Amino acid sequence: MEVYLIKDHFRIDGLTGEVIEKEFSGDCVKHGKSIVLESARNEYVSFQVVFDTKGQKISKVNIDYSDLRGVGTISRNEYETYIEWFHKVNGKYIPDALIPYGKTNLEFKVPLDEEYLRNQRVGALWVDLFIPEETQPGYYGGKIKVDVDGTTHEFEITVKVHDVALCNESRIYADLNAYADSISAVFPRVAENPDRYNDGSYFELERQFHRMAYEHRCIFHYLPYRHSGIVVDSYAPEIEGEGLDIRVRSWERFDRHFGPLLDGTAFEGTRRGPAPIKFLYLPFNFCWPADFTKWGKKGYRTEFRRIMKEFTRHFEEKGWTETYMELFFNHKKRYRFFPFDGDETRFQEDGVIFEIFHDYVKDIFDETDAKFIMRTDSSWSYGLHYRQKYADICRLWVVNSLIFSWFPESVRPMKEKGNIVFIYGGSGGLPASLLELFVWPMKAVVYGIDGFTLWNSTGFGKADYLETPFALGSEIYWYPGVRFGLNGPIPSIRLKALRNFMQTGDLMKMAEGTGKLDKIIDVINEHFHADENFWWREKPAFINDPPHTWTNAGLSDAAAGYREPVESPAKTEKIKIETLKIMDGGEGK
Repeated sequence: MEVYLIKDHFRIDGLTGEVIEKEFSGDCVKHGKSIVLESARNEYVSFQVVFDTKGQKISKVNIDYSDLRGVGTISRNEYETYIEWFHKVNGKYIPDALIPYGKTNLEFKVPLDEEYLRNQRVGALWVDLFIPEETQPGYYGGKIKVDVDGTTHEFEITVKVHDVALCNESRIYADLNAYADSISAVFPRVAENPDRYNDGSYFELERQFHRMAYEHRCIFHYLPYRHSGIVVDSYAPEIEGEGLDIRVRSWERFDRHFGPLLDGTAFEGTRRGPAPIKFLYLPFNFCWPADFTKWGKKGYRTEFRRIMKEFTRHFEEKGWTETYMELFFNHKKRYRFFPFDGDETRFQEDGVIFEIFHDYVKDIFDETDAKFIMRTDSSWSYGLHYRQKYADICRLWVVNSLIFSWFPESVRPMKEKGNIVFIYGGSGGLPASLLELFVWPMKAVVYGIDGFTLWNSTGFGKADYLETPFALGSEIYWYPGVRFGLNGPIPSIRLKALRNFMQTGDLMKMAEGTGKLDKIIDVINEHFHADENFWWREKPAFINDPPHTWTNAGLSDAAAGYREPVESPAKTEKIKIETLKIMDGGEGK
């Protein structure tokens, strides 16, 4: 049996013990009996303890940490330990779900489960270590003792703490997109409760997702209505009346649902401290509060405006003025509910709906102290719309990552208008390299934009997520904890990795407005072997054709020569260390 330590940017196959991230397989991945980590203050560092049983079985493991001592002390209480659960994917056992060690009904052993993981040879623990902001810069050392069925293995950990503190408020927005209510179904205790939207049980569950996202420097971004326009129960206040008499009958349930998120109390007790959520979808859409059967009539405009005014007035009275309240239309004509696209507008004539609704709300938005904005998710028409009046109408732009890369000239005018710009895309799921997630915050830094959206974060599907997750995990970043006795979410390795990569991205963004940022971008480009066409892509031949004539095949062909750099020789750790050196006044590169 072999027990060893590894870093946080690659994973080990539970069947063979081989490295899953092949771009790291040539490195010295095993750190034997010691490991050295580098960190800012107020951030997490992570590593893994790997148990290669060589075919033996492990029945009991205990892990014990000492304080880390140096200029001062980092308490052993700053460690958090998770059991890595392995999923069957493409003939491998890939670790992803993380079960809090010692806090559930699962004990660490190998195999972890005779039903799911009968052939498991390798087990692992994920370890987070938080470096408090008050920690003095310098080197710290401590020991880890791991008892495996009565045999003790001892390891040394060294942490170099740099003289820079990571900001609490993220400078990059990592948006985990989701659709309400996509979580109740995988939590039987909540799903079987017909009163869950009234008695607070659903709100409590949902807030756990918000808290977990927040602790991992992400945003849980939950669209409150269906493509049909039907608003999910409790995501809008109760309204009554029609026409001039329409009004909000009661805010009570809506306020219970969203109040703690909007005033920040939902995040009390977190490492980052309480703060209001940054973004919230409004329930307004083509069918709410005005019925779409009234579309084109004066009454539709009247009802839409009257309820919007009540929203701005209510949010001002509550003091909920720090969150961007998004008016967004997630409707597509191909779903055959509506005659035009509100989302990812492809046909140019459909752009008129932004003008119509902007006319409805412009004066209301201009008069309120709360942050009410129009949002557009743009792909096909981005190259046209950013140059047109739509850039003055929509203040939040979430743009297809590939298409955005064709328009470097769009960044400056969008930012000069004060618009918020995200890029969006998907995830390759469990089989993809963790480096795929590192690229997202790096793009935000290099592009000079505000963030990115990962679609979808709660697509659990009907598959057994403990065996092989739906869509190979490409639509989830957390798991239900119910199999382990928890009525809430548990994180994934990918969520932990994304948090660690976001920490690096936020450190970089802290250098905006200084010469340090140029040095940091040079470091990124050096390690990605990036030339002038690496981040910004050559425009395809069809770029000047009307967007409705573009085809998915054409887009695939345009992207074929510019695959995401998951196989590049970039090293996440080296980029982070060079960034830390630059930020704390060291030489860097």
